[in-house]
Amino acid sequence: MESSLDRMPDALKTPEICHVAVRGCGRTIAYVPEAMKTADICLAAVQNCGRAIVHVPEALKTHGLCLKAVEQDGLALQFVPNGLMTAVLCMSAVLRAGWALEHVPDIVKTEEMCLLAVQSCPQALAHVPGGLRTEAVCLAAVREDAGCLALVPEALKEIVSDSASGRLGNPCVALPLSIGTVF
Repeated sequence: MESSLDRMPDALKTPEICHVAVRGCGRTIAYVPEAMKTADICLAAVQNCGRAIVHVPEALKTHGLCLKAVEQDGLALQFVPNGLMTAVLCMSAVLRAGWALEHVPDIVKTEEMCLLAVQSCPQALAHVPGGLRTEAVCLAAVREDAGCLALVPEALKEIVSDSASGRLGNPCVALPLSIGTVF
């Protein structure tokens, strides 16, 4: 349906046609004339594709609409106006996509939010402010991706490295060579 709406002349587009199109593919909101972008059409679009929020007029971006967008796709947070970024909205985004932490204002970030982010996306540690790079947050990231050790503050590196290596290790090291080579 996206291809049919983008080729349809604006004079033939109706609110009903546009509504059906965005319900089928939220990204088609890009082809809806600005004058036809109603709250209902925008809601249908972001419920189908959270990142469609980028094509929603600023005047129609409400906290509720932005929450629906990040509930559908956490990375839609990058298109949410700063004035609408509440702790609830940001936590919802991070729960769905740890990398969304990149777009959370530092003032909204908490240790709990950062921990949840690195548990699903260890590289999100790069977006954890220094004061929130606690042992727990750093250890969670390094347990999932040892390469994240480079992002751990110097004061915690030895502790995190020792804790992570004791838990991770290389599971094939303990196997006899004959078993390890079967794979």
